[in-house]
Amino acid sequence: MITRPDLWRLDMSIFALHLVLMAIFVAVPFRLLNAGVAIEYHGLAYLGIMALSFVAMVPLIIVAEKRQRMRLMCLMAIGAIVISLAGLGLPLAKLLAVRMAVCVLHRL
Repeated sequence: MITRPDLWRLDMSIFALHLVLMAIFVAVPFRLLNAGVAIEYHGLAYLGIMALSFVAMVPLIIVAEKRQRMRLMCLMAIGAIVISLAGLGLPLAKLLAVRMAVCVLHRL
């Protein structure tokens, strides 16, 4: 494995992805608490985010597969992760969008 650069690159990219995801799952609950979202509603915020990402992901993967553009789609996904991580550092009116999403999901 160490002598094969293609496997080394794959292993390092998987490690980096897991590192970023673990960092997100450590940081996001504190951001939600700072935004005024009660702990019992954090699951609703995660549910809304996961549902939205799934709805956006499926058509994009279908189009990427049909047009043979999976590399571009992976780069766009990395860019989306970078933008969302940068958004965690911004106050953005105390995560107004997250609060609105939790309120909407709570009323359903």
